Amino acid sequence: MTNRNLAESAGSSASGGKVLCICTIVVQEYAKNITDTTFRALIILLVLRSFCISVYTLVNNKVKLKRSDNQATFAYYFMSYMRLIGNMNKIYADMKKISLLSAILMLMIVSCSKDSGPAAEKGTVLDHSTIDISVIPSEWITKAKSDLHIAYGHTSHGSQVTSGMTGLVTFKGSAYTWNNGGTGGALDLHDYAMPGDLGNPNYTQWEAVTRTYLAANSDVNVIIWSWCGQVSTATADNITTYLSLMNGLEEDFPDVAFVYMTGHLDGGGLNGNLHKRNEQIREYCRTNNTWLFDFADIESYNPDGAYFGDKIPNDACDYDSNNDGVRDANWAIQWQNSHTVGVDWYSCSSAHSQPLNANMKAYAAWHLWARIAGWDGR
Repeated sequence: MTNRNLAESAGSSASGGKVLCICTIVVQEYAKNITDTTFRALIILLVLRSFCISVYTLVNNKVKLKRSDNQATFAYYFMSYMRLIGNMNKIYADMKKISLLSAILMLMIVSCSKDSGPAAEKGTVLDHSTIDISVIPSEWITKAKSDLHIAYGHTSHGSQVTSGMTGLVTFKGSAYTWNNGGTGGALDLHDYAMPGDLGNPNYTQWEAVTRTYLAANSDVNVIIWSWCGQVSTATADNITTYLSLMNGLEEDFPDVAFVYMTGHLDGGGLNGNLHKRNEQIREYCRTNNTWLFDFADIESYNPDGAYFGDKIPNDACDYDSNNDGVRDANWAIQWQNSHTVGVDWYSCSSAHSQPLNANMKAYAAWHLWARIAGWDGR
């Protein structure tokens, strides 16, 4: 990539950065032919002035950049300054120090900058690895409650998420309250906001319903839909249709975070159609950096990380304990029986399943809300 292309790429991150990019190109092209030390120093000062303009734009205009974009922009600026200093071997030592300090200043700004608003860290998968609710900083729970306006469409299986979230309030306290409207400082989550689910009454109606809902609720900035059992019988084309419709919504509503979801387990195992279709969804989400709430993955592990996905598990958490092809045990009940209710887990409604399953989905849901609000997961 040429210097000019690099500059255009880096400068696209912030309007102020374009000034620096242009000045840097000019300096690199002509400074090496300038012999007058004073004139070189003057050019350096002009570039530093442009740099200050860039900093002012980033800070005072609150340019919202992804952390990765900030780092890429800084990397270009830093390398440009170092090349500039290398070409001007006759520049005064204190000018070098000023350039280095300016580069360090940009590093500090990039390191301290934070994303805000929905989809700040787009491309996160929420699954069995994101069920430790204790690691979510309290400020990001608060941020999610203040910034997010969520609409959730689902039928019975999807209710495991919100019934788990309801039980969590009793278990962990009012910090996790939610309601339709966000009154009293609660998370604004409209449960059953849209009728049907991703496969009911068909594989496409949910998309039109979503558009109608968003047209009437302009404050909503998170849309999440759940499947019921339709992924089990879905064809590859059905799932492609789902992914395409979601992508269309993302393009038409760029300020809304759309959350993809896998279908619940059905006992078909790793060779079953459900697993293949879920993998189709996962692969798309990984490739396209989308939000994914991996419903099936959460059902494949207990809270200790023990894996049951290769034991033909179903949505009730039943599994084959001895590889004879018969589901004869239930990992959720086993875990609940070996742990203390009210301490290690909590009782709550969990359609078609066990309370522990809804517990885990509630934990993962709060990870999702915090991540969409801007938490980096660390």
